[in-house]
Amino acid sequence: MFDTIKNMGVKSTLAPSNSAPNFTKFNLFLKTHEIKQVNQVLQSILLMSKDEREEWILAHGEIVQSAFDAFIDDSNMMLDNMSLDEEAMEMSQELILVLQDSMELVESILSEDQRLTS
Repeated sequence: MFDTIKNMGVKSTLAPSNSAPNFTKFNLFLKTHEIKQVNQVLQSILLMSKDEREEWILAHGEIVQSAFDAFIDDSNMMLDNMSLDEEAMEMSQELILVLQDSMELVESILSEDQRLTS
């Protein structure tokens, strides 16, 4: 059903960490949007049959882990040593919440798979 994370239309869009504050806000917006796209795919995986889900996890589990690691690393790099205004701070909080939602979806997929196999 899904070949790779890249085929989901998710691309890293971070700019250099020394960008202007408006560019930082733009990057925060893009990162949040990217992760929301991933969340939509993860939600569709939850709806798959047990066999389809197991097959998807075997084929794409490492890619998903790498993508989340990259999202988190990129987000941390962007926010390190930056002074954020109130709007940028709110946007970074939204990014963190969306990342948490993603991790919960991944945990749900994996725990559902484990429950079904035990």
